[in-house]
Amino acid sequence: MTAYLNDIEYAKAYGYLFSQVGDFVDDDTKYWLEQAISINSDVQSPANTFIREFTKYGRAFDNIVLSPKELQASSNAIATQVLEDVIRMRGIQ
Repeated sequence: MTAYLNDIEYAKAYGYLFSQVGDFVDDDTKYWLEQAISINSDVQSPANTFIREFTKYGRAFDNIVLSPKELQASSNAIATQVLEDVIRMRGIQ
C-alpha cells in the first residue's frame, strides 16, 4: 500500500483496496472504492464526469477556474489523505 502511495499510483491503490475488502466492508464503501479508481485515473465514466464537473462548478462560485491539471491535483490530494488514513488505521473501518 505504501509503495502505491510513494509511487503516486492512487488508482492502483484504490484497486488494490477494492480487491482486498471482500465482505469486510459495506456495499457503499465497496462502491466508493470502485468509483474512486476511475475518478482518480481520469477515465471516461459517469462518476468521473460527475465529480470533476461538480468540483469545477463549486469552485466557479468562488470565481476560481480549475484547469484539468488542478482538478487532478485535487483528486490526488483526496487520494493521499484516504490512503494515509487507511495505512495509519491499518485498514478500513
